[in-house]
Amino acid sequence: MKTKTVNALKDLYIAQGGSLSDVITINTIPDMIESLSTVSLANSVSIEAPDSDLEVFGVKVSQFQYSIMPLGNNNIMPMLIYLDEALWESGPLAGTGYVMAIKVNANFKFDTIKVGLVPSASGMEPVALDEDMIAVFKLQTPEVGEFVFPQKLKIIITIDGIDYEKNYTIRKGA
Repeated sequence: MKTKTVNALKDLYIAQGGSLSDVITINTIPDMIESLSTVSLANSVSIEAPDSDLEVFGVKVSQFQYSIMPLGNNNIMPMLIYLDEALWESGPLAGTGYVMAIKVNANFKFDTIKVGLVPSASGMEPVALDEDMIAVFKLQTPEVGEFVFPQKLKIIITIDGIDYEKNYTIRKGA
């Protein structure tokens, strides 16, 4: 009976986004409950738009973004302003197109949280957030006024050395 329960808890862990490799060696119910608790914490991470008056890299968020609307099922719709003139002279945000800022909410102890876009306009891998929990991205914009779909926002939450991945699909907004 104990083995059936542990296996059922492993199935639940995987259904909640965990990886079997994280729990393959666990054989006790209390250890599986602890693992389920951790994956539940990782799933509680949410994102929102930072305050519109906040300056990021010398530019107010309100100059490139109105808001971000959560759509459920890990879908978001950013309300962005097309930049026909560059706000930044160099770096991954330079040039024309769409720029999106997010604030990550995680009200629990974690090792690191990394964020990135898939595919990434700059080719960058996800980067670790600092204490303000804010990240800014340039969306892929191959043609004037359009950005690439589907593009995803990837969040990697590391808790006690185990990585949990959460992906948000970016839906077209205004």
